[in-house]
Order: sequence, then C-alpha cells, then structure tokens
Amino acid sequence: MYQNKTNPSPELARKISLFKEIDFKVIQKKVERIGIKLDAYREDYLARRISYHFNRSSVLNLNDYFEKLSTDETFLIDLIDCINVNLSYFFRDTDRFEYLKQNILPLLMKTFPRKKLKIWSIGCSIGAEIFSVSLILNSLNYLAQSNLFASDIDREALFRAKDAKYYFNEMKYLLPEYLNYFTESDLKEFTLNQPIREAVKFYLHDISNLNSLNNKKYHLLICRNVVIYFKKELKEKLYSAFYEWLEPGGILFIGSNESILGESKNKFESLGKQFYRKPL
Repeated sequence: MYQNKTNPSPELARKISLFKEIDFKVIQKKVERIGIKLDAYREDYLARRISYHFNRSSVLNLNDYFEKLSTDETFLIDLIDCINVNLSYFFRDTDRFEYLKQNILPLLMKTFPRKKLKIWSIGCSIGAEIFSVSLILNSLNYLAQSNLFASDIDREALFRAKDAKYYFNEMKYLLPEYLNYFTESDLKEFTLNQPIREAVKFYLHDISNLNSLNNKKYHLLICRNVVIYFKKELKEKLYSAFYEWLEPGGILFIGSNESILGESKNKFESLGKQFYRKPL
C-alpha cells in the first residue's frame, strides 16, 4: 500500500526528467521485459507521471526508487499504470457518438454491405468507449454483423473492461435508452449485459511498440486521447500506420483536441467531428 505524500515539487520533476542515462536504462530494460516502451512518451509527460508515482510511494530517495523499480515487478507495473492515466466513461463527447450513430456507421454499412465491420478501439482503457460503440451497433441492429476488438497496455484497466462493471459516474452521459442493458448490484455497480459484453474481444497491446503491430485491415479505428502523450516522431508514424491499417473507405476516429500529423494529414479526408476517411 502506498503512502500519501505532498504534491510533486517542480524541483523533483526536474530531477526526474534529468535522471542519469544509466538509471533510465535499468528502468527501460525492465519495462521492455513486460512489453512496454517508455521512450515513446514525451519527456515532460514522463517527468510529471514518474514524479507523481515517486511522491505517492513509501520510497524516500531516488536511488531507492530506481532500485525498487528494478527488483519489484508489482511496483514497476504500478508505475506503468500511473503513466497510462485512464479517464474513461460511456459516450465521452456525446455529440461525437451521436455523429457516429447518425452518419459514420451508416456510411460504413453502405460502403461495406457484404462484409462484417471490423472495429478496433486502441487504448481502450476500462472498455466504456468500445462498449458505447457496441450499444450503438445493437440499436442499429448491426452488432451481429460486426467484429469488435479493443486493446490497452494497462492490465488492471483490461480486467475491468472484461468484467464490464461500472460505477454511476462512468455512466453519467449514458442515454436512458441504453440503461436497460445494465443490471444494478447492491454495491451500486452496473454490469453490462452478456450479449453486448461478449461482442468485444479484449487483449493486451502496446501501441507504441511498432514492432508488435499487426497487418490486419479495419473499417473503423478508434484511437482517442492516446497519441497525445507520445513524441512527435512516433505520432507521425502511428498516423501513417493507422492509414495503412484501414481498408479503403475505412474511418479513423480521434480525440477532440487531437490533429493528424505528418504525411498522413494530406491523405485522409475529413468527415467532421474528428472522423477521417481513407479514400476509396
């Protein structure tokens, strides 16, 4: 159990961002052993998250902190979870999901009438986003004609996603028409009903590790508020990869404050509301 400390100071953040290369290699080597690449993240973001993790731990100095990361895998995984902040709830940015329902999914159904829609939620967190999509597909009577996949590097988040149990604050934007797909427990948790839950396949995956990427083609890629944490060079490579992973006519859905970078910027067609189409 971690002890609460004071908020991280600017000086500590500076020390973390400037820690010795040999110390970083110790952390990086250990992290890569469990399939994560820290060097993909922006240094200022890493500095803040590592500083926060250090401050809430029981470790008293940086040397002991680095040693514990090298010898205690639970402590290391907790750092990974700390770096990958999971803020997620159903129908986040409600207007985007309404646009998805009214315009994007019908367009995909029309474009690929004889194919099952393949949809991948990248950085799915606790599953609220991909389950929002599955609820919409079900309302359009198209869930059975779709294959839904979702991935994340946070093991705890994936456990929650597979369990499909949610708290009221994670459902605050859920439309009343979807409430009957949940069963409320005595613990004030809401469990998503089995047919909707089992429509999605979850798996562990680090999107920043370009060597581990698959060669499948998708009709809809959802990657919202994930790429913003990465360095510019990796962002450009990922947007290029997203373009390649889409079938011609396929669509990319990104976060409200994100924009496509690099050569891919001129390849996609904007459909509005942060939806981008690969031309047919």
